Amino acid sequence: MPETFGDPTTNRIWEKSQAHKITYEFTVKTGSTVKKGQPVKLHTDGTITPLVAGDSQSLIIGTALHDAVAGARSTVVLRANAIVVAIADGDTLAAPVTYTGQDSTTNKPKYSDAGVTADTTHGWSLESVLTGQEMLVAIL
Repeated sequence: MPETFGDPTTNRIWEKSQAHKITYEFTVKTGSTVKKGQPVKLHTDGTITPLVAGDSQSLIIGTALHDAVAGARSTVVLRANAIVVAIADGDTLAAPVTYTGQDSTTNKPKYSDAGVTADTTHGWSLESVLTGQEMLVAIL
């Protein structure tokens, strides 16, 4: 496995980046459509839907770049500043997460979705994983 700065690296493919913006593709949730320019929120199954009136602004993971129907992939410009490979501190859904420390074995950051509030959100897990598994986290 290749090494960077002395640590083993994992092969992960980012969808795309544009200068200072990070984009990522999500599947649009069944029964929903997204329109270009709409703010979207992430669901625990890893799908997205548009933000609706009354939703907290903290739920916005990003903005859709094009129209997409249910089941289609939609490219989203994320609010996040980076995507990191982290370790799940407990079974974690695709959802807002909070930082819980460094993993002593892998020296990777640990994140959990347990008890996360708008004030404690550090980013979003982009996938559902089991305790101790690697996951992608879009960090604010």
